[in-house]
Amino acid sequence: MEIKLIDNPVKLQAFLNDQANTGTSLTRVIATSSSPMLSISASSRG
Repeated sequence: MEIKLIDNPVKLQAFLNDQANTGTSLTRVIATSSSPMLSISASSRG
């Protein structure tokens, strides 16, 4: 499991819209908060 703190809304949007990070294709993610956001993604890297 990988934990990333993403404090930039634009970077958070790019991270969540990347199918490699989320495992699904998100058509639209809007990040409007100016406070840091926590993103947790799980992946199997063997």
